Amino acid sequence: MVNPMFSGIFLVLSCVLLNAQTQAQEGGKKRSPEPLERTDRRPQYGKGLRNTDRALRGGTAINGPIDLIWVEAGSFVMSSPESEAKRRNNEVQHSVQLTRGFYLGRFEVTRGQWATVMERRSINRKDASLPVGGVSWNDAIQFCELITEIEKKKGRLPSGMSYQLPTEAEWEYACRAGTTTTYFWGDEPNAVRANFGKEFGSEGVEPVGQYPPNAWGFHDMHGNVYEWCNDTSTCVDHPEEDHLEKPYPAKSVIDPQGHLGDSVSYQLDTTTGRYVKLKLTTPSKIMRGGCYWSRAGNVRSAYRHSHPATDRIDFKGFRVALKYDD
Repeated sequence: MVNPMFSGIFLVLSCVLLNAQTQAQEGGKKRSPEPLERTDRRPQYGKGLRNTDRALRGGTAINGPIDLIWVEAGSFVMSSPESEAKRRNNEVQHSVQLTRGFYLGRFEVTRGQWATVMERRSINRKDASLPVGGVSWNDAIQFCELITEIEKKKGRLPSGMSYQLPTEAEWEYACRAGTTTTYFWGDEPNAVRANFGKEFGSEGVEPVGQYPPNAWGFHDMHGNVYEWCNDTSTCVDHPEEDHLEKPYPAKSVIDPQGHLGDSVSYQLDTTTGRYVKLKLTTPSKIMRGGCYWSRAGNVRSAYRHSHPATDRIDFKGFRVALKYDD
């Protein structure tokens, strides 16, 4: 017998096989990713989903269904060129190879999904389709762990996979969807394409999926709510720098997992006049995508931001990934 606390949960996963080397069809200069030997195959999720059409007919992401898109292994140039408008010093371009494919949520996790899984209750339909906000990085990890447990009990998880947050590299790879431009649609900001540029504190968040998807089918990668990534930030504050995270290494990397050390901050030593590096007891975690009140420069594909893992702020949410455990 299914546990009643989970009886209202119906997860529909759209297993859409997307070629990671597909070019975006609109906007800006295009670049073909470097060839990479494919090391995995798309694992079959669930039972009875005979084809992607049936999965896609599962409905919108309201109060339950979680649509996932399969992203092929591949390579891309991460971060921004020095010529990009609003670029920050921590955006050092470098080549990234991802040797394993992964599933990623078509939409940000909604309030309906959050309420059903974490709070064991339903929510009115009007609010259910809004992206969940006010959740910490730790909260997002707990959601992933619980969804994994639920799906394992239902026998629907592929062997060796679990729900996780995407890495910063996986997030940008999916956001760019084969493009090299500032945004997935081109180099110029366009409020018709994404939810950003509204007043701070306004009720500016929109239901998921209201803006056009990128070439790989992902919605709201730019704006709406910030999205937590799995990576730890290196530095959360330095008054003499114009960024919050140390730059990427300027070399090619394979399957990067981000910074593996401690998060640090800096404090002014009044006796020496120098800033002293301090280890933080609470790690700072990377967020991507900007939010509904972000300006154009902060919703770019390459833009990076971070906050302590315990922060709960209403414009910070997440989307789930389903990935291999090792």
